[in-house]
Amino acid sequence: MTSIFQKRFAAVCKSVLICILGGVMMFGLFGCNEKKENTSDATEVKYRVDYSGQKGSYENAEDEYAAGEEVELIYGMIATDTDYSFTLNGGPLNYDYDDEKGIIVRFTMPAENVTLKCNTKNSMVYEPPTVQGDVLLLDSYRSIGATADGEGDGYDEISLYSYDNDHVKMCVYHQQGDQDEIQTDYLVPYEVVDKCYEIIGQYKLREWKKLSDAESLDGTLLVLKYKDGDEYIRVTSEKMPKDGEKAFNEIEAVLKSYIKEEYQVS
Repeated sequence: MTSIFQKRFAAVCKSVLICILGGVMMFGLFGCNEKKENTSDATEVKYRVDYSGQKGSYENAEDEYAAGEEVELIYGMIATDTDYSFTLNGGPLNYDYDDEKGIIVRFTMPAENVTLKCNTKNSMVYEPPTVQGDVLLLDSYRSIGATADGEGDGYDEISLYSYDNDHVKMCVYHQQGDQDEIQTDYLVPYEVVDKCYEIIGQYKLREWKKLSDAESLDGTLLVLKYKDGDEYIRVTSEKMPKDGEKAFNEIEAVLKSYIKEEYQVS
């Protein structure tokens, strides 16, 4: 009897042990998966900030931020004779100023790597450029009610002069009747030159002097003078092709589109 009981007891213990071991294995298997899944959910994707080599100039600057995180940086290295502007991925970035801290730059981190850049310009010695010494790139002239020699009731003239690699000076002149001439100067993006020269090429202004069947515009004198290499080309509405007036009008429209208060320097 004792031998049979022991065998049955051993069998029961073995079954219980197998169940326990199976439960432990299942718990470990699913428990690990659950832990791994939770860990994955807790991982936060972050994106890098390139400070354009000026990270040391910002307080609170970190290499990475999570998308949607509100970033606040303090730019404390401020000179009194310098103007500052900031861009994020090439776009303008607004900022605040605190007398004690300095410039405070804020932005919301997008879901991508970004480049933050601080641009500086010495403002203490800045003066609007003068026409003398600058190189004339293009001049557009319109005289309403003008005679053949250019005299009339009034005129509008817009001139582009060289300034730097990114800007040109645009001088706008207006005179009406017996009134004095009014001049307003602007510092505009250099792209205006490219746009005007694109129209010049489209209408082949360089070839107008060779026209055998040229037309003339009555009542209005239009003149365009532009730099072509080391020389200047001058064309007028007194000798132009049939669609020549369109060229004058399109160039004038491009120039006038840059007459904005934000570009005005005088």
